[in-house]
Amino acid sequence: MHVLGQSKICYIFSFEHAHDLQLLIAYGPCAVARALLIVDYWRPGLLLEKFVIPCARIWVLMFGLLLESYTAEAGFCLGKAIGEVI
Repeated sequence: MHVLGQSKICYIFSFEHAHDLQLLIAYGPCAVARALLIVDYWRPGLLLEKFVIPCARIWVLMFGLLLESYTAEAGFCLGKAIGEVI
């Protein structure tokens, strides 16, 4: 993997093997150096300065929850406390 370009918060990576990119996208986003790394495919006409991530799926671990909290309704409420549930 090589960095080909960057803006303030975005980077352009080049991968030697397409499989490496596919793994990052399939299992991402992930945390790297206490920052969130979200990888997406390049699209023609994409400008780094104007690039926006409209939404991202993330997995959140919560420890110390009571057993009664393990319901769909409680999960939705906890998710809304963190951000928008999609």
